[in-house]
Amino acid sequence: MMETVIADLNASDIPIVSIDLPSGLSADTPHLIGDCIQASMTVTLASPKMPLVLPPVEAYAGDVVEPRAATDLLGKLGHALATLTAPRPKTTE
Repeated sequence: MMETVIADLNASDIPIVSIDLPSGLSADTPHLIGDCIQASMTVTLASPKMPLVLPPVEAYAGDVVEPRAATDLLGKLGHALATLTAPRPKTTE
């Protein structure tokens, strides 16, 4: 089931913000260990984990930011998400 959820999220156009590490990545190795979220941004806790800065899995982290720098970016991302998910007005023909 987790593979299906990850595949569906990765196939969507919705920006994904990961906290600490994208789901599916190991904190101990820069190698994929299975299906992994393709994050638009990863907010690190304390300092970036090894996989966030080493290929090949660094590509799954998106923009890596520290919490202080993330606040402004998350605000902008929240605005973008609100715009994407806002109800669209019905049109009459």
